[in-house]
Amino acid sequence: MATPSAPANKKTASSPTEKAAKPELSAAEQALKKAKIEFAMKRAALRKAERNEADADTLAALKAELTQAEQDLAKLNQSEKVGV
Repeated sequence: MATPSAPANKKTASSPTEKAAKPELSAAEQALKKAKIEFAMKRAALRKAERNEADADTLAALKAELTQAEQDLAKLNQSEKVGV
């Protein structure tokens, strides 16, 4: 009869101090990240509406929202490059 033994490669729980700390994002970096996510979400919503053959008014509204999100993202990208 075999007796169970402890695994040789027993993993230990890592403590929070062992993980690499992520640096805090600046307000500009946070805004840029949020704008990127917003742009991706608007693009996905438009593509979904196109796949579902939404009416012209809905598509126009989603395209306008996507254009605005794209402009917001471009503005933040420019600000990030300039360092403003």
